[in-house]
Amino acid sequence: MLEAAPSAMPPALSRQLLDSVGARVIVLDMHGTKRILAASDLPPAVDAVYDLRNPSFGDPSMHAIETMLAPKDASSPFLARSDGGEAVAITMDEQPLNAA
Repeated sequence: MLEAAPSAMPPALSRQLLDSVGARVIVLDMHGTKRILAASDLPPAVDAVYDLRNPSFGDPSMHAIETMLAPKDASSPFLARSDGGEAVAITMDEQPLNAA
């Protein structure tokens, strides 16, 4: 479904997509080509990368602990499989995850 998104997404639609998932950046990786679907202000640094495509038994627990201990301004990309694409990366602030 994400691969059907227009290549030049209108700013209002981009903002709506980002707000709906609480993200700063959404990148689709299809067949080795990365495409930014939506982006707002980029974080100054990435604190950790969480690859959820092939998690091992302890990964979810470790990710939860790392998120709880992250600085308040931490931002991290989360990589997951996407329908029709190889992966989708969503970079988001960790504070809302920690609060939840």
